[in-house]
Amino acid sequence: MNDTIKRSFASFEKIDAHLHFNAKNNAVVKLAEQYGFTLITINVEFPEFGSIAAQREFARELMFKTAGSVRFVTTFSLDRWESPEWLADTLSAIERDMQQGALAVKIWKNLGMEIRDKEGRMLLIDDDRLDPLFTYLENRGFPVVMHQAEPRNCWLPLNEMTMKYDREYFARHPHYHMYRHTEMPSYEKLLAARDRRLSKNPALRTVQAHLASLEWSVDALADFLERFPNAVVDTAARMNHLMYQAGKDWEKVVAFFVNYQDRILYASDFFITPENAKQAAQELEAIWLRDWLFLSQSERMETDDFDGGFYGLGLNEAILRKIYFENAQRVFKLYAFEKVGLAHV
Repeated sequence: MNDTIKRSFASFEKIDAHLHFNAKNNAVVKLAEQYGFTLITINVEFPEFGSIAAQREFARELMFKTAGSVRFVTTFSLDRWESPEWLADTLSAIERDMQQGALAVKIWKNLGMEIRDKEGRMLLIDDDRLDPLFTYLENRGFPVVMHQAEPRNCWLPLNEMTMKYDREYFARHPHYHMYRHTEMPSYEKLLAARDRRLSKNPALRTVQAHLASLEWSVDALADFLERFPNAVVDTAARMNHLMYQAGKDWEKVVAFFVNYQDRILYASDFFITPENAKQAAQELEAIWLRDWLFLSQSERMETDDFDGGFYGLGLNEAILRKIYFENAQRVFKLYAFEKVGLAHV
């Protein structure tokens, strides 16, 4: 990639609205500074990332050390969700975190794919027993980052999956391949539950992570955005699916970005861990530059994710500034850090 493209990429403020910064890494902080990025790290109830408390404290430490170049989204545990004190404790913790710098609240795919009630039934996001939680989030106006389901490929036979990575991964890990596990909720059931929750709480402001798990079709995604005007989507770990669709119907993908330019947030979903400390900055730069080339240029490209080439979308500067900065700034109310007035506690 030539220096002119790199300079254009670094020429305005940007936000990576969804990654996971869970290890000290000065090289990544410097890379973000080089390209003008604010990084939003997402706390998740995922054991490999450590406890929620540890993720929160590390994120806050980064936030202050970088003077707000790294910000965070908080989360909560569903482990004791049926206990009498769970709701009050959870709401109190969310309120505290939002007052201490959190930008939003993350709700992960374990709601719908892991958490069960005392009778062994899978807890879905539209369950009436969760109404008080979502009513609170709606009334407080806190943005909610939702990740329900997996990519649709997870529920397809190997030979019908669109991405080489998915075919290879699920062949090696059949226990994660939902196509083989009919006892688990279907893809359609999970997204229907998500949509019912949004209908129950129409004022809830949500960032639907990973292209709302509708990564396979910009038509389906457009229909979702029309039905739920308070929802926006991020591109985290799903840009390859947009590239795939561009290879099939370039004009349709461009039209989607033009029509919904105010509803799309750029995000990488990159993991910064102790294990990738040496190469993290290099890998993240490659992702950022690949995505920038796809969105901003019109040249032919190829990827290892699928066979066949595609062309970049060649979006204009006004749209790029929205996707990379203005939309996330608006959704997360992300203002200059010195104006936040947070106590370092």
